Amino acid sequence: DNITEGIWYWYDGSQWNFENWDIDTPDNLYRSSRIPSEDCLEMTQTGKWNDYACAYSKYYVCAIKECSGKADQLTCCTPSSPCPEMGGDCDTHADCQGTLECGTDNCKDVFPFADTGADCCEEPGCRGYVGQGSCC
Repeated sequence: DNITEGIWYWYDGSQWNFENWDIDTPDNLYRSSRIPSEDCLEMTQTGKWNDYACAYSKYYVCAIKECSGKADQLTCCTPSSPCPEMGGDCDTHADCQGTLECGTDNCKDVFPFADTGADCCEEPGCRGYVGQGSCC
């Protein structure tokens, strides 16, 4: 929200239509003379969002097709409309973009709300676990 306080955008300037803020956030809690505002976003260990100073390096969120293995989205990746990384639910590698592969029961690794057994597209060998770093 560095352009207009309280109005959040993706890096490319487009507005989003989904929010997952933690309780009492965004809050600009750690403002100082060195860090005047928390204009970037971080995802906490619970998957909730917190506003955070852009001066600090964090992993980033990749734009994905709105398809993450929820019960009402189980067949949104197809060879004619392949999903990007961590898009799901895929059934075969052909359901994924480029060299991405269809994972196995991995949507829940990134999306806590995904159905158990939902398969998301991923880089070969990438599972996206916390501490492994970004595979985007």
